[in-house]
Amino acid sequence: MPVIRQFFKAYLTDGGVRTIVDSREFGRLADNPKVSLADVRALDQWREVIPEYVKDYVLLNAFAA
Repeated sequence: MPVIRQFFKAYLTDGGVRTIVDSREFGRLADNPKVSLADVRALDQWREVIPEYVKDYVLLNAFAA
């Protein structure tokens, strides 16, 4: 499932993607080079699971640039 890996990586490393996903404004991903709107649609239920997993188990400071 490459789209899950790509979304996970983008959510971890890009604060802009995190903001868009957390605010559920997925339309703003239409022109995003890291995660497209089509990718988000392909995620189905994973688009809810991944952000919750990251919030619960990942220290985002380790990925901050």
